[in-house]
Amino acid sequence: MFAWEQRKLGEITKTHSLKQYISEAFDHGKYMVIQQGENPIAGYANGDPFENFKDVTLFGDHTLSLFKPQEKFFVASDGIKILSPSLKMNGMFYYYLLEKYRPQSEGYKRHFTIMKKSTALFPIEIDEQIKISNFLKELDSLIALHQRKVKYLISTSVVYL
Repeated sequence: MFAWEQRKLGEITKTHSLKQYISEAFDHGKYMVIQQGENPIAGYANGDPFENFKDVTLFGDHTLSLFKPQEKFFVASDGIKILSPSLKMNGMFYYYLLEKYRPQSEGYKRHFTIMKKSTALFPIEIDEQIKISNFLKELDSLIALHQRKVKYLISTSVVYL
């Protein structure tokens, strides 16, 4: 049995800054430009991106959106918080931890302040974190596959009245 710990998200979260925000994204470029909302990729740009992406999760402070980058990136505005665990924790597990404790929308406000106050429960052992995050990632993949199949069936079916 693995030991679990309970702490405020603000105690286990480190925020990062990116000096350059990209106000205009293009169809082509070397790095993704991430924005808040349902469609996180605003476009692409060249330049000096945020490089240490492996353990970070991007949080849309107004929209409550979460995005786990898989490569170097830019952000479109200061409303996107670049977050990582401040203690030894698997980056993908940290993403799912934030997803679990994401606050409910309270309209157009800064939700990161609310999220930092949430008390999170998590396993201390990295191996257990990896097992949990791998399971959740596989589950996400199966859900996405099912949703694509449903959309395809709806788009190709004929409705009879």
